[in-house]
Amino acid sequence: MNRIAKALALTAVVATAASARAADDRVSMFGYFRVQEGWQLSPIKGAQGYYGLPGTASKFRLGNENDWAEFGWNILAYKGDDGTIGHAVIMIGGNYDPTNRGGGDLPFTSWMGTGNNSPVFKQLFVDVQKIPGLADATLWLGKKYYKRYYSGINDMFYWSNDGFGFGIEDINLGAAKLSYAAMDAGKAVRDANNNDTGVNFQGIFHDLRLTDVAIIPGGHLDVGIGLATPIGESSQNMNVGFMGNVRWTQDVPGGSNALTLQVGTGPCGNSDQFGTNQGSAVPLNTPSDAKKYRLIDVLSFSPSKEFGIDAVAVFEKNHANNVANTATNSLGNRSWLQLGARLSYHFSPHASFLLEAGVDSTKFVSEDSLMLIKVTPALEVGTGYGNVPHIRLFVTFADVNDAALGKVFAPKTDEKLAVSFGLQGESWF
Repeated sequence: MNRIAKALALTAVVATAASARAADDRVSMFGYFRVQEGWQLSPIKGAQGYYGLPGTASKFRLGNENDWAEFGWNILAYKGDDGTIGHAVIMIGGNYDPTNRGGGDLPFTSWMGTGNNSPVFKQLFVDVQKIPGLADATLWLGKKYYKRYYSGINDMFYWSNDGFGFGIEDINLGAAKLSYAAMDAGKAVRDANNNDTGVNFQGIFHDLRLTDVAIIPGGHLDVGIGLATPIGESSQNMNVGFMGNVRWTQDVPGGSNALTLQVGTGPCGNSDQFGTNQGSAVPLNTPSDAKKYRLIDVLSFSPSKEFGIDAVAVFEKNHANNVANTATNSLGNRSWLQLGARLSYHFSPHASFLLEAGVDSTKFVSEDSLMLIKVTPALEVGTGYGNVPHIRLFVTFADVNDAALGKVFAPKTDEKLAVSFGLQGESWF
């Protein structure tokens, strides 16, 4: 009965949005999903494998992803004569279970360890824009994807502060824009049966950003600082975390290049996004001596209508002496280097050839360096140059060194090379 009630509630949300859309143009829909069917040929035949090294914040995407869906509605709730605009935004999403393709419906699987087999709210917020006297700023409150900085080929949100909070965004200062957000950085720890363990990490993450600072023609600077502050009491020690981000974006012929330097200490030195991550909590119980440094360069350009190039380089250094430093997790003292690129050639208006190649290397304390090389050629058929939806036929090759044996391929084997192939459909709107 509980599942039926959830299904009816979800249907009501969709029906309400659809009826509003039919009535006027106040509702716009947006979203993203991908679906695929793939198989692994080696080292063990079976379902498609997904290849990434332990201790890394991302992996190269092409032919190396699972299924995902998210759908949202942006509702124009108010439009005043003075130009003020108010919105309500709803987005639901989640992974769905591909093992049930052979019969029946596709059930959703748990998201971020919630133990909830239903789609969850990924965004749920209200905003008010263009209030007279606030320099074109936007006020907002709720759960929001907040100012994500993203690298597409390795699916990495490298400067992101998703979660529940409030803020004032994009105050126009003339030569730059100023934004502030306060996000809930706390959580109650629950056991495998979803029972409260009595361990609570309550905190606030303060995010202050100065963006679009024009320095030279075609180039601008974004600067941000963050502060994770514990509040209340916990059965475990909590610490203050600090992070800093500086990003330089420069136009290049047919695209842009973004170079970012990031530094995090304490709880912010133990966070992939140097803030909250997809709405999960900042690890406030991280020792205060933890430190993280990252340099990331993201390049994307098209020298012609037919050719496209995306590339990324990441170097990251982590110091966390009092946190586990084993290759079975992503914590502890370690370094990470990632290099990769994706080339695309549109040989017809509705078809293109893609080739993605990338290498990851991680080094944990007192352990040999782990290395993974991943190469994927793919044939893509779609609706035009770079448009969606499209369907891809791919073959993925993943090769590891001796130190990484048994740590990348599942089930664990002593084979160095894995091969998967399949089809993937993808769309966003």
